[in-house]
Amino acid sequence: MDAEEKPSFDAVDFIADVHAVVLRVETPEGRPDRYRRRVYLNLCGAQKALDKARARGLDGEIVLCRLQPVTGR
Repeated sequence: MDAEEKPSFDAVDFIADVHAVVLRVETPEGRPDRYRRRVYLNLCGAQKALDKARARGLDGEIVLCRLQPVTGR
């Protein structure tokens, strides 16, 4: 491989159809129309965050999502 050549890597193909989880937790004010959202790439991290939120008395849920890149191609 020449110094000018770069390895073939397509970030779009790498990310397409990867699963993630979104944690939705109500805000401390408890307003029904206000939520905090955070994306996790593993279920363990999302579950720990949800457990901590529930320990603080907040309601929340985990939603499984599939990442789909948006490109300018």
